[in-house]
Amino acid sequence: GMGGVGKTTLAKFVFQKYSYQYEGSCFLEDVRERSEKYGHSLYELRNELYSELLQENNCKDSTRKSTNAKERLRSRRIFIVFDDVSCSKLLKYLAGEHLWLGAGSTIIVTATDKSVFAQWEDEKIYEMKVLNSEDSLTLFSLNAFNPDHPKMGYENLSW
Repeated sequence: GMGGVGKTTLAKFVFQKYSYQYEGSCFLEDVRERSEKYGHSLYELRNELYSELLQENNCKDSTRKSTNAKERLRSRRIFIVFDDVSCSKLLKYLAGEHLWLGAGSTIIVTATDKSVFAQWEDEKIYEMKVLNSEDSLTLFSLNAFNPDHPKMGYENLSW
């Protein structure tokens, strides 16, 4: 969905609420920005993913170690969030065919472009909707003023 609608906030909330129920979990934040920073060398992101899921420091990526990590994770129920993924190739690199995940595992991916999910068309995809003006004002007011409406004299500033 569109940037700024709360995809990351919702994903963080769900992750914080449910990740303790899994044998391993990882929230990879700002995947797009970090992948651009690392260029085509995305080993750092995958190393972070495996290190957090296996609870080991510095799982240096190599084909052999990557296969070993996937084998070890196959029997575990894990929870992964890939936040702000920009292209399907990047998602495929990080998640692969997701056959290496144990039964009952969960992956949440946030993205602004629906084409990121091309390879996962059979999976559940939820598209976040933009709040209407009234709901936006209520949410803003709850966070800015505590009641669900602006204080007297602040109505015009909130639009």
